Amino acid sequence: MFMWVVLLSAKDAAPDVIKCVQAAAERKTGRQLRALRIDHGGEFTAKNFTDYCAELGVRRELTVPYTLQQNGVVERRNQTVVAAVRSMLKGKNLPGWFWGRRSPRRSTSSTELRRRAPAAKPPTS
Repeated sequence: MFMWVVLLSAKDAAPDVIKCVQAAAERKTGRQLRALRIDHGGEFTAKNFTDYCAELGVRRELTVPYTLQQNGVVERRNQTVVAAVRSMLKGKNLPGWFWGRRSPRRSTSSTELRRRAPAAKPPTS
């Protein structure tokens, strides 16, 4: 499973960033994006983004507002990244505002640590 972290300066930059990440993911994996699970944010329901997805044949799965259970894996991974970043900041006595504006490397570092960390495997019976 792949995970990219991109810090946005504003929410309206999300569709353009998704297009770039999609292109990078498709190049890296050699597979085409088939579905995109997104919330009902205005940046994802805008006509130009809807047309983009339709043009590429990407199925948009819109989640119900305020229902995190529908996007559980992503929400848990996001929480893990945020917790790791906060821990790294606290360990170096840096203020919380450092995490987004001044040091995007912190979040990408925590993502890299998460990717390399051993994961518990379910017991086989």
